[in-house]
Amino acid sequence: MELAELIVTVVVAALGWVAVHAFNSRRDARAKHLEVRLKILADAYTTFVRVGIDGTIIGRGADGQLRDRASEVEAAIAMVHLYGTAKQSKAASEYAAECAASGKGSLQPLVELLRGDLRALLKLEQLEEAPTFLRIERTTAPPKLS
Repeated sequence: MELAELIVTVVVAALGWVAVHAFNSRRDARAKHLEVRLKILADAYTTFVRVGIDGTIIGRGADGQLRDRASEVEAAIAMVHLYGTAKQSKAASEYAAECAASGKGSLQPLVELLRGDLRALLKLEQLEEAPTFLRIERTTAPPKLS
């Protein structure tokens, strides 16, 4: 009888270990997926906000230096299509179509969608008010709000 009890104990312990391991593996995979998605979408958000603050993808800064963010914007759009929601992907496509048709477009709808999703993923309260960004030009003039 003691041998049967020992076998049952060992089998129950092994099944418990397998169940806990499977649960932890799934949890870790979900956490890693969330971490990667947050990083990539936050980088895209930063790229789009920077372009919005500068007012151009390719142009000269206040210091006269050429700023070319075309590759960054192209990559950020691609990452939104890969990691973003359906609404974000649609907004990215609409921005790309606007740029292709007229040479310019508004990133505001995409930036707002990304901000909302990133805040939700981070379990932060949603912000109703549109953000105000600061652009500081390297001159003697006071900073401008944009």
